[in-house]
Amino acid sequence: MAPVSSPATVASSPAAVWLAVAAIGTILGLGLSGWALLGSDMLTTLTANALAWCF
Repeated sequence: MAPVSSPATVASSPAAVWLAVAAIGTILGLGLSGWALLGSDMLTTLTANALAWCF
């Protein structure tokens, strides 16, 4: 008897696969947009600091 959570059981369940793909995609999407926002925010701050130092 194979355990219920064996890879074969999960792989043969389309719903579980789609849920996993959707979850991973959502997490990656949120992560990427978060990094982009953080990056642009840091860029703005660094630019402002550089300008403040120059003048």
